[in-house]
Amino acid sequence: MGCFLMQKIHANGQLEGISEKLHDLNIFVNVTSSNEHMPEAERLIRTIKERLRSTINTLSFKKIQDCSYRTAT
Repeated sequence: MGCFLMQKIHANGQLEGISEKLHDLNIFVNVTSSNEHMPEAERLIRTIKERLRSTINTLSFKKIQDCSYRTAT
């Protein structure tokens, strides 16, 4: 099983508190402003939600489907 070497993190202001610790580990942190968007990340989130919705809709359990849809999105 392989592992990943993290070199860059693009995040919002929530990660700003630990950015110095990550910098000590040689990880570059790019903290975006509150009105700045990351189109790649937003598209990935949209894609994951679409796939999750389609998978949930193929399930034959109606009660689980209603509950899962609300908690998943």
